[in-house]
Amino acid sequence: YVTVSIASLLNLIFISLAIWNSARERTLRELSELNADHLQRLQSISEVGLSRLSLPELTEALLERLLAVLDADVSLLCTYDAGLLEFTAANGISLPGPGPYSLPSDSLLRLAAEQQSALSLLAEQIDRLSIRIPHGQLQSLHVQPLVIAGRTIALLLVGRRSTAARQPLDAGLLAAIADRISIAMDRARA
Repeated sequence: YVTVSIASLLNLIFISLAIWNSARERTLRELSELNADHLQRLQSISEVGLSRLSLPELTEALLERLLAVLDADVSLLCTYDAGLLEFTAANGISLPGPGPYSLPSDSLLRLAAEQQSALSLLAEQIDRLSIRIPHGQLQSLHVQPLVIAGRTIALLLVGRRSTAARQPLDAGLLAAIADRISIAMDRARA
């Protein structure tokens, strides 16, 4: 009777381990598929960045590809230099007056540029920006600094008019894309 009990207990342990291993394998497979999707999206940005285009052609192509990759509605590229912001390219929205705009020291855009940190804004925060973006009722706006050699050279603004039935914007993917765009812009300037 003791031998049967031990055998049954071992059987249950092995079954439990098999179920746990199967669940772990499924989770790892899903993670692998997600990473493959991210790599494919980054590759589509990198392909544009590696092409021999002028800087205006490059930024236009990158912003167009960015909308598709991030499932966004609006993208803007603004050069940044010591508190001055100038719009240089847009996709999904008409380009605001190019500027340059002097950003106040407490401006969210200036803080993002100077601290080299990403920023996510909701509709009510977008309305309080120190510059007017004809946003057409954007529900969200993500600001990502483009950094080269430790210096913010531009801000990438990516927005959505609606967030309903959409996955949240992948901030990690946006940061990786911003790095690729920075490199491509630096390469196009050289």
